[in-house]
Amino acid sequence: MNKLFFHQLCGWLLALLSATIFACLFQSASGVLAGKTIFWSHEFLSSLGLSLSFKLDALSLFFCLIITGIGALVFQYLTQYLSVKEAVFRFYTILFLFMVSMLGLVLANDLISLFIFWELTGITSFFLIGFNHEEEKARKAALKALIITGLGGLFMLVGFVLMAGVAGSYYIPDLLKASDLLKANAHYVIFLPLILLGAFSKSAQFPFHSWLPGAMAAPTPASAYLHSATMVKAGVYLLLRFSPILGGTALWQETLVSAGILTVLVGSYNSFKSTDLKMLLAHSTVTSLGLMVVLIGLGSSLAIQACLLFIIAHALYKAGLFLQVGIYAKKFGSREINKLHGYRPSMVTISGVLLALAMAGFIPFFSFISKEIVYESFFKSPFASAPTYLFIVIVANAIMMMVAFLVGIRPFLRTSKNRKRKKATSSFLLCFSPLVLSLLGLYFGIKPKALSGFIDPMISDSAKLYLWHGLTPALFASAFTYLIGGFVIYKRNAFFQFFQACGDVCFKKTIAAFSQATSFVVSRVQYSSPSAQLYAVVFALVILIYPLLGSWGDGKIVISLSEIGGYQVTLVGLLITMAVVMVSSQSRFLIVAALGGIGVCIALMFMIFGAPDLALTQVMVEALSVIISLLMLKHLPLLRQQFRVMDAVVAIMFGVIVSSIVYEILKFPIDLMVSDFYLNNSYLKAYGRNVVNVILVDFRGFDTLGESLVVGIAALAGYNLLKVKPGKATL
Repeated sequence: MNKLFFHQLCGWLLALLSATIFACLFQSASGVLAGKTIFWSHEFLSSLGLSLSFKLDALSLFFCLIITGIGALVFQYLTQYLSVKEAVFRFYTILFLFMVSMLGLVLANDLISLFIFWELTGITSFFLIGFNHEEEKARKAALKALIITGLGGLFMLVGFVLMAGVAGSYYIPDLLKASDLLKANAHYVIFLPLILLGAFSKSAQFPFHSWLPGAMAAPTPASAYLHSATMVKAGVYLLLRFSPILGGTALWQETLVSAGILTVLVGSYNSFKSTDLKMLLAHSTVTSLGLMVVLIGLGSSLAIQACLLFIIAHALYKAGLFLQVGIYAKKFGSREINKLHGYRPSMVTISGVLLALAMAGFIPFFSFISKEIVYESFFKSPFASAPTYLFIVIVANAIMMMVAFLVGIRPFLRTSKNRKRKKATSSFLLCFSPLVLSLLGLYFGIKPKALSGFIDPMISDSAKLYLWHGLTPALFASAFTYLIGGFVIYKRNAFFQFFQACGDVCFKKTIAAFSQATSFVVSRVQYSSPSAQLYAVVFALVILIYPLLGSWGDGKIVISLSEIGGYQVTLVGLLITMAVVMVSSQSRFLIVAALGGIGVCIALMFMIFGAPDLALTQVMVEALSVIISLLMLKHLPLLRQQFRVMDAVVAIMFGVIVSSIVYEILKFPIDLMVSDFYLNNSYLKAYGRNVVNVILVDFRGFDTLGESLVVGIAALAGYNLLKVKPGKATL
């Protein structure tokens, strides 16, 4: 009893805290929506001119209200959903940290802060998806989501750095001022795709969508929060935030519209391949996210308005339906379509039917208004392919009608096989959150003007939110949607069987094709000789780098023969001689000695150019390499080396390409800013006159520590290998 009390108390306190944050944000809404922006910053890496900077404007307020509002309802739901036996407090902690991370993400006013909270949402979602870590399925799904979204975030970071380099600032307001400069810059075609990769991976756009259905391994309240209103909307938020900065170009529009339409198609297709209600909601979420990206890609004021309205409608009905499925699993014992039917009407029926009607976009729900404006944005789009995109969206919405029917209505319908009603009881507090979300969708549909004040500051025109717009093309498109949706619901079993059969055939053929391709590559590479593998690497390097040569630097290198001393000529002659010995000798001992001699010559060059520490390190490395190589030679057979033309060609190609790279790099003017900093501060700040030692020990001490640990671990591994006796190797 005590555990249950503290568990529920914790949930109610977090729900109250989330509601309090929501109330504070709502209180400040009047000033923010009137054009006032609230700033807050804290110095972070001030030497680099960076700080953690946050801003509350209309767009961030819009998302903050969704995050905290639905967060409060999810925490309330958790007080009744989680059992005492589960790690309740761990779940509460991670979910609250996730909410804070999402708030930090949408409030961030600079790229560094945005990236930090972007990755924090990925880390906390990893723990939420893998909450039931005893299950292998949950662990794999969590790792998959972390890898896909994490890698996307790293690509995005590279894009941020390149974009900030062009604009000269990491602050989003400065980037907005430099919008024209960014779009006109030659690197726009590089940093834009990198940033879009981050957004697409987070918002489950094709081909990065696969992590979202797998993330359904998370507890249902986490899915309701992460995959309807928060995490999956992070990429959409990023696109909306950067639309005034990077949008409006052909590359932006074509990339977003193409990726979004493909995602809509994939999500709609996959909606027929699962009989688990939670998975059905996941696939329909992928479809919805694709539609949001398409609308942002269209870029018109009406399309952006449609996207914002759809974000609200989707958050309300999708979060509610996820919570509804959680009630089914807890009270009815299943999430399978074929096992959920014939339950007696109860309180959970009311929320289920209302949420289903909202997802289907029926009047008078707010989703009907958002759907009408979505269709209108396609009708008024200048895109030549807009009619095709509109038809795809209509079919996708019809399929979402089927999903809404299966999740919210079918569990309470009688079947011809079993006309007995099954008992279905659920507490008011468990049904409270989905019921509130469904009623909010109904309220905003009847009084849409309540939201126009939040939408107007984010679009160029004022939002025209009416429940009835008259007999418009959008209304006829809605009627067409209902007709197709009704047909899909009526023939759903046939559709499910057809698409599952197609999916199995396509899957098997795809796997077979991949297996054949993999076998071909492996047979040509993995089991080939090391020299053949080296050929492949060198040729690939030449193909990739050769076209870029000559375009890196505009400077010229002037070589004066009078500046070349006799000792330099002697060293180069020794290097060439030893290289010839290496490729022509029949003795491994002589080859190793020549290789060591090349290293010593390089060390002498370091000495000549004033780097004694580097020369000493080089000599030590060469000495160890020669000794270890000589110890291994006694176990090798006699060498029978023959001159091969192909080896010579590959070696010359590699030498030419590396020399060309060095030549291109030397064209750039040398920036001595970092060198001057170390020279000027080595003694003043670290009290050392040996600049190299000071860098290694003081300025970059943690780097040296990490490298030392790596060397130590490698030495321990080598020591253990030496202890293993031949023929007695054990794991």
